[in-house]
Amino acid sequence: MSNDKRIIPLPTQRRFATLGVPRDQYLSTAAKTPITVLISPQGEGKTVGAIGTILYHSDFFYPKLVRGAIIRDRHTNLQRHTIPSIKKVLETTVSFHRDDRLMRVQNLECDLFGIDDPASLTALQGGEYDIYWLEEPAPIYETGNAGLSEEVFDIASSRGPREEGRRLRVIISMNPASEDHWTHLRFIDNPDSRLFLCQIPYGENIHLPPDERANTMLAFKHRPELYARYVEGKFSFVPLGEQVMPEYNERIHRSREILNPLPNIMGYRFWDGGLYPSCVIAQITPKGRFMVLDTLRGENIGMKQFLETQVKPLLGRRYDKVKSWKDLGDPSLNEREQSDSSQTAAQIINGELGTVFEGGVSGWEARRESFKELLTRLVDGEPMFLLSKHEGILHRGLKGGWHYHKDNSGNVIRDIPVKDVHSHPGDALSHGIAKIFRYKTERQYKSIDRRKFANSYGMKKRGHN
Repeated sequence: MSNDKRIIPLPTQRRFATLGVPRDQYLSTAAKTPITVLISPQGEGKTVGAIGTILYHSDFFYPKLVRGAIIRDRHTNLQRHTIPSIKKVLETTVSFHRDDRLMRVQNLECDLFGIDDPASLTALQGGEYDIYWLEEPAPIYETGNAGLSEEVFDIASSRGPREEGRRLRVIISMNPASEDHWTHLRFIDNPDSRLFLCQIPYGENIHLPPDERANTMLAFKHRPELYARYVEGKFSFVPLGEQVMPEYNERIHRSREILNPLPNIMGYRFWDGGLYPSCVIAQITPKGRFMVLDTLRGENIGMKQFLETQVKPLLGRRYDKVKSWKDLGDPSLNEREQSDSSQTAAQIINGELGTVFEGGVSGWEARRESFKELLTRLVDGEPMFLLSKHEGILHRGLKGGWHYHKDNSGNVIRDIPVKDVHSHPGDALSHGIAKIFRYKTERQYKSIDRRKFANSYGMKKRGHN
């Protein structure tokens, strides 16, 4: 892994450092996958793995000088956590200078950045490095780590090596984050084609004292979302309040594979506007299963910009074989669009997509009960509602992002969910679901009605479920 004999890598650390290929293939592989992410539970060796990796990479260019950048949320956290770990591993072979802002070891020279200082971000943008090491980009508020912004990752991953013949290596070492953090969106939900990701399994670090591992388990025993992150090494989602849809169960409602659009089957686009314009794309299979294929959501943009930057590119890339569409959603989209008083959001949707938008059901009770009905129904013994594996926005909303407000006394107010970033996709879908499945106050729902509805839109092909 390095000519420093103090680093004896564990299996996942070795695979991460070497990109899983023989030494003579390393540089060509690094050219294709320069973005490398090492994820582990607390104490399983991610920092040591990253230290070994920067040395392994720099060894290929010895004795030429290799320049790197080690980046963390604050310089004080570099001094408290990262630098002591480096000194423990490398002992006398490493030296630090300029108030711990420069590290030298072998042919490697690294600037150390704490991004809490605006000047550091400016210096990082202007620097030229062969190696970028981003340590703990996800917040760990329990230890005072604020994490790193997505902008820092974009700066590192958009650069090339300093000189001809060099290879860039972007290293991210981290505990798993919350599922709504940018690291999950970039590394798990929609991974870059240049990405190489390794996860250290719980218990692999044979050098971690058993009592230390036991203390970590005890510390997070009553916090399941933190237990999942720091003990089990899993990304988790922290519910923001009482779930609007507790009927949602990702083990049965989320597919184990990416669901692709069915050709020549009606597509549904469900819409909501406001600060976070949203579009949920779904199909109903010939057997009557409701498949959610994609969810898109903008932030502080108008409907026209949302369509141009997100919706239309995805439709052209993934839905070219879907020839007919039905567009449903929040009836208020027929009112004037805030960013363009001359048009309503519905008119913009119609003009950009050549469709006819239909306002869905307004009443919250009908929307809520229709959605709950959909989540609890079965089709041939399988859940009627199915969410594609790669879809993350609606998934996080259904897990608890879409939630009810709780007052200071702890009373849950269920009149209507909290309006925030998570509510818009849920609202978009619920407006349309209530109209499609025609929820009735007496909760009458017959399978034959569902099948008649499916057939009414010409879904003649069979063989899909």
